[in-house]
Amino acid sequence: WSSDVCSSDLYSGYESLSTMAGEMTDPQRAVPRVLLIALPMVTAIYVLPTAAALASVGRWDAWGSDGPITLVQVAEALGGRVLAVAMMAGALASNLALYGAYLASGARTTFAMAQAGVLPRPFRSVHPRFGTPHGSILIAAAVHAALVALPFEALLVMDVFLFVMTYLLILGAVVADRKSTRLN
Repeated sequence: WSSDVCSSDLYSGYESLSTMAGEMTDPQRAVPRVLLIALPMVTAIYVLPTAAALASVGRWDAWGSDGPITLVQVAEALGGRVLAVAMMAGALASNLALYGAYLASGARTTFAMAQAGVLPRPFRSVHPRFGTPHGSILIAAAVHAALVALPFEALLVMDVFLFVMTYLLILGAVVADRKSTRLN
């Protein structure tokens, strides 16, 4: 049991809420309600097990994915093999859900860009029954499938670079918007 739950998952995905609003029936009402429910739940899911582990196992400074103590080992010390398997299953489910959210969020962004004429027509295709941008989802899934062949370190560097570029573009858009607002 050498796997670990990634602590960066703690509050990942919330930046995708605005992008995913296009998938919701009433986002102005739904998003605040979901946040009021989800944030305390997420906090409890992290704080309660961590407090129990600190109280029983201790040695928090030795916890980490590269050892000497992983969170799965902490779970095993607390509840045996059953809790260790549950911790692994929870980590897997969490990461799959996070991946699904990012895939859907990216698909909504490329769909909007295609509607604006910036990306090719296949990104614009919408599922007739569900209204989801399935063209963008399928293209993103194909790109992700191709990227699986790359080493993890290369994917990590690409991910960080693209996140930095995204935030630089957001900053540039905010600055441009502020300038245009002042000029008008």
